[in-house]
Amino acid sequence: MNLTKIYFVLILFSGFFSFGFQSQDKKPLIDVIAEIETKFDVKFSYSVTDMDQVFVEAFKDSESLQFIIDKLNASTNLNFKLLNERYITILPSKKLFRCAVF
Repeated sequence: MNLTKIYFVLILFSGFFSFGFQSQDKKPLIDVIAEIETKFDVKFSYSVTDMDQVFVEAFKDSESLQFIIDKLNASTNLNFKLLNERYITILPSKKLFRCAVF
């Protein structure tokens, strides 16, 4: 019986620790955008209200601009569009979400 309790506590704490480590990798999108602008010499056009409370994973120095943009498109409800080699717009995604009411 005591062995079962010990296993339960170990599993419970391991879940808390792993969740804590995963959340540390997330950064505010506004900060990530500033880093991208500096590193790649690009400019973003966006509404601050669209970025409010959006957190994303930090990018690695070895990742290309296109890879980062593709990753942001996939991981947020925002649409990142390259206008040219220097300017990128960010708009809310037009994905349709359906909600079922029972």
